[in-house]
Amino acid sequence: MLRDPQMLLSYRNGEESAFLALYEKYACSLHRFLQSGFNFSSQGKMCRFRGADNGLDAESLVQETFARAFAKTTREHYDGVRPFQTYLFSIAKNLVLRESLQRNRMISTEWMDEAENGESLFTGALDSDIGISPEKHVENEQLKNIMQAFINRLDAEEKAFFSIRFVQGLTQESTADRMGTTRARIKLLEKNMRKRFLETLRKNGYLTSYSPNPRWKRVEKLPYELETQRAACW
Repeated sequence: MLRDPQMLLSYRNGEESAFLALYEKYACSLHRFLQSGFNFSSQGKMCRFRGADNGLDAESLVQETFARAFAKTTREHYDGVRPFQTYLFSIAKNLVLRESLQRNRMISTEWMDEAENGESLFTGALDSDIGISPEKHVENEQLKNIMQAFINRLDAEEKAFFSIRFVQGLTQESTADRMGTTRARIKLLEKNMRKRFLETLRKNGYLTSYSPNPRWKRVEKLPYELETQRAACW
């Protein structure tokens, strides 16, 4: 909660002083929350977002979260009783999930169930077949076939990368260490694989209108004191 009545009033009024104070207090913890990931429920099934390193920019997410936290309706909905950090984290979580839906299935591979072997690497990228329509079941089967065919075409290095990075859920840095290569190489592998996978889906009639750019962009310049605060966090 915001214990200081004046701070609560300043926040509800959308004053810059409140923005600066709250950013300074919560930006680091929010950044850590987004980097470490979180659990969420989808269609009665527990899933996990593995962290902002997986295709999303943590800095942009932090900035966008604060921008949304200071939107008029968001300020009005805050009751001043629940912890502000919890309120902020819920905004960030909704932002990540909405962005993920906008990207459709492209980043859902980062949320898949832990695979016990490498035979069905994209299992979690698809909706569960339980309780879905026959049409959706057919679509899921088509996607499974497309995904498995894509995996089968990967070379040895790419298959190792995919298994470590996405199935095991390691960070780019840990994947590089495991594969005995550089993070720059891992970033290139990931970029190329995402591009080729998107092209494969489009060739098969999926995501034809999808754009990989997020609907929001990183703020070009923060006030000096916030730049200093950000530098201390990440």
